[in-house]
Amino acid sequence: MANPPQKQDAMQPDIGAGLFSPPKQARPSGDLAEQMMSSIRRLRILEERGQLLHRKVQVIEQNMISTSKRTESEVRKVQEQLGEMKADIVDIKNTVKMVVTEMQAVAKRQDVEMLKKYITLWEPLNFVTRNEVRRLVAEALEDIQSEQR
Repeated sequence: MANPPQKQDAMQPDIGAGLFSPPKQARPSGDLAEQMMSSIRRLRILEERGQLLHRKVQVIEQNMISTSKRTESEVRKVQEQLGEMKADIVDIKNTVKMVVTEMQAVAKRQDVEMLKKYITLWEPLNFVTRNEVRRLVAEALEDIQSEQR
């Protein structure tokens, strides 16, 4: 006849249970209320973890928003400074062009040296003005007339 099922020893492993076999169903051991309390505790712990993660995500989002605003502000400032620098560069270029134009209009060293030679040759300090000539002529005429008398 059929052999009655034998109880396995607690120390002997289940031969049919392998590494990849599905886990055995937990046998209802103990009080149902105790199992419910345990499940409720685990559920509360999971809810607290979820809330904590939600708060962390909110803080990270706020930090990202503030960092993004700060970065946008800094980028705007840099763009404004870049615009000012470009305007300054245009001003400097215009000033340099004006200086170059003025330098081209200024007398060159050779021209100045040639003028210097002419001035020393003519000796303008020895020139007489018309008034001086008239005065000298008048004095000479007076001298002649006074001698004739």
